[in-house]
Amino acid sequence: MNLKEKICSIVLLSMAVLLFSKCHQGEMVPEGYNTKSLNIPMPYKEQVRESIKIAGDMAGNLIQAFEEADDAEKEAVAFLIANMPERDLKSLSPEYILGFLLV
Repeated sequence: MNLKEKICSIVLLSMAVLLFSKCHQGEMVPEGYNTKSLNIPMPYKEQVRESIKIAGDMAGNLIQAFEEADDAEKEAVAFLIANMPERDLKSLSPEYILGFLLV
């Protein structure tokens, strides 16, 4: 192995370790979104955080729905988000999610 190959191997290994450590620590929520300030009800906290990660670019819709829910609705919104299929996590608007609470 020449010097260039060794350097490339070290860089790739370092990137893999960094990526794994962030995933393991649960820090892979899309950039700009903070779930710690949402005050998610305990039974749904991890599931909601995972759903937000899965939603990717649409995570803002889920967070907005949670932020717009009043205190009495937060647990219902957390339940919905925690149990949504991936296609809904990536497509539903905050208004549509909150509309389920009116039914």
